[in-house]
Amino acid sequence: MTAPSKLPKLALDQFAPKIQAALEAREEAKKLLAFADAIEQEIKDFIGDRDVEATVFGVPVYTYQRKAAYAWRQFQNDNPHIAERFMVEKVVKELDKNAVLKNFGDVLANYQTREFRHINRKAA
Repeated sequence: MTAPSKLPKLALDQFAPKIQAALEAREEAKKLLAFADAIEQEIKDFIGDRDVEATVFGVPVYTYQRKAAYAWRQFQNDNPHIAERFMVEKVVKELDKNAVLKNFGDVLANYQTREFRHINRKAA
């Protein structure tokens, strides 16, 4: 269970029906996306390892092809004996975020992100 919020409370009672509708729409969207994902997985399984433009009655509906990208982390996990031979050390230059915050917090305040988060009422 999450700790109680230290944020000030703001009543949104006038939005109750819209909030309920939004929550229901999100649940329905999850179900619909899961349904679409299952259908698309069935299609991918049917296509197999081929690179194709899939059509329905001659109209293109999907392309399924290899990209110029690789699942490097999975490759490393599956083939550590190969990956270890090609490991290199790199020097990386990065922003010292804590120093910027300490010295230019007022400027950084304009770049602070916000999060609109749904509180899971089922777990509460």
